[in-house]
Amino acid sequence: MIVPGLLTAAACSRLLDFSDVTGGAVDAGDDAAADGSGGEGGAAAGGSSGAGGSATGGGGSAGAGGSGGAGGSSGCAAALTDCGGTCVDTASDSEHCGMCNRSCGGGDCEASDCKPVRLGEEIGCHSVAIDGAGTYAYITRLAGGGGVYRVDLSTGTTTAVATGYAQSVWIELAGNAVFWTTEQMDGAVWKVELTSGATPVKVYPNSGDPTMRQPFGLTVADGFVYFADKTGVIGRIPEAGTTSEILYTGLGKLLTLDVLGSWIYYVERTADVVNRVPLMPPGSPQPILTSIEKPWGVIAREVTQEAGLVTNVYASTQGGMVIAGGQTNGMFSTIRVTNGGVAMPGAAEIISVGDQLFWANRPISTGGGSIQTYRLGALGNGTVVASAKRATGLAHADGFLYWCALDSGLVRLRL
Repeated sequence: MIVPGLLTAAACSRLLDFSDVTGGAVDAGDDAAADGSGGEGGAAAGGSSGAGGSATGGGGSAGAGGSGGAGGSSGCAAALTDCGGTCVDTASDSEHCGMCNRSCGGGDCEASDCKPVRLGEEIGCHSVAIDGAGTYAYITRLAGGGGVYRVDLSTGTTTAVATGYAQSVWIELAGNAVFWTTEQMDGAVWKVELTSGATPVKVYPNSGDPTMRQPFGLTVADGFVYFADKTGVIGRIPEAGTTSEILYTGLGKLLTLDVLGSWIYYVERTADVVNRVPLMPPGSPQPILTSIEKPWGVIAREVTQEAGLVTNVYASTQGGMVIAGGQTNGMFSTIRVTNGGVAMPGAAEIISVGDQLFWANRPISTGGGSIQTYRLGALGNGTVVASAKRATGLAHADGFLYWCALDSGLVRLRL
């Protein structure tokens, strides 16, 4: 969709400058199952012909099993794999990386491992959301005038959706609209319908509210878009509406939030804690994670244990990630996971993909960073998925991990 009167530009999905993104091994679960060969490989035991006679028998046809036979030759050299009738090197083929039909989505394949690739223009972005069809990514631009851009995930074509919204940070898709926040001291939550010619509207603060606001994090749940404001406010907007409702005030300096069941979980940076409050007021904050090191992102998920269904809360922190493991008595136990590799302290967004957690590590002072992962139930520290300079927002769709880098833009990696 192109909004009339706004900037439009095209870019290839594969760019030549990869100095900001390098890949590492990824624990890809079932996607990386080593079953991509075109057969058991090589000649069948006892020779290349099948049981029942020579493949070229004296003037006659091949016996039962023919020239291939059970487990017979695939016709590929020993180092190659038959993928749909084509012999490929799965160690380096970007469309069959590690196994047949495992595409790197524009990235290179090295040693059977996909590498990251930057998509679209070199527009430094803060947050990313993928549409339900996996066709477009929507990103926010923090610097350079700010705003929202759409990136075609097939071609890399980058289209401006809304420009001139300085310090655009968090973004979510809800219904047929994009919601995003601008965090300057007179910040706001904005909404624009995904229809041609739509004009962005301010949905928080409401018209006539003179209070200076500084919204940051967003999350979508049950037909509402919830927001966390650094001035201590939690509120929500109906997906189909344009008027906000303030639920709580005076909660401290808030960054991000998540909604699960009848609770809102949020990061409060004044005391460096993760608290929760009832979805509908009144209610007082309940501490979930305390004395943690500069938390940034938070998500809550239901998990099944032997004793029953419990809620786990995951928070990215300056040194890694912290898990508040739910118990059937309603209490939480704490597990700390430190960043792996040479990651420097500095937290950003955290997401869950199956039984794996991914979070961005964004040290502001050094400009370095990485994408980290941890498999639930594992022992030890996080593992570096890729180096990623100043990465912040994360998203997942169709087997790919996406992240926004403040300097270089949108990056994609096959898991």
